[in-house]
Amino acid sequence: MDIAHRTAYLCCVLCLLLSCASGIVEGEVDPMKAILSEINGEPVVPRAANRLYLAEVRNMTDKAALEEKFVIRLKEEVNSDGRLVVVEEKDRSDLLLEIALREYTIQNIEYDSMGQPVKKRMRIMAGAVLFDLEKKRMVFSDPSIQAYQTYSDIVPPLSTEYQVMDAVTRELAKRIAAKTVSGWYTQYMDSIEKSGE
Repeated sequence: MDIAHRTAYLCCVLCLLLSCASGIVEGEVDPMKAILSEINGEPVVPRAANRLYLAEVRNMTDKAALEEKFVIRLKEEVNSDGRLVVVEEKDRSDLLLEIALREYTIQNIEYDSMGQPVKKRMRIMAGAVLFDLEKKRMVFSDPSIQAYQTYSDIVPPLSTEYQVMDAVTRELAKRIAAKTVSGWYTQYMDSIEKSGE
């Protein structure tokens, strides 16, 4: 953000604060106090939570056994971060993560002069919901976490569907693990995703 944008942003915030403060009449609820009372400084994942139970992953795609490889990758990613550990019993966990693998698509994106596809894009999309079991509340819900990769099985460098599925599954697991641990996965997004195109 450049200086002009920062200045404009700060002016807007200051105007908002002044308008809220000047409109307070005796006996009315201070809107700033109401807002600030809701901000507790707690990270996305509660500080006290350290055990995660992964519910059975639902595979809503037509790709058989996709969830098996994904679960292995996700457990590896969560456990390797060190913030949370995946446990096998729900009653011994602090958090519950539910995931549905919603889409598995391969799309032709580039063709040769004969009209034959030479490049494809594999995309896997999942929805994830994280629950705080102690406080009995939802921490986050994201219906569209995705990972994808462009590849070719005709022109070098050659990749098979299985190799690309392994890479995309690993990337999706990284994104969901990061979202679960920190609330964000922007560090894994490419420039096209970050620009919103």
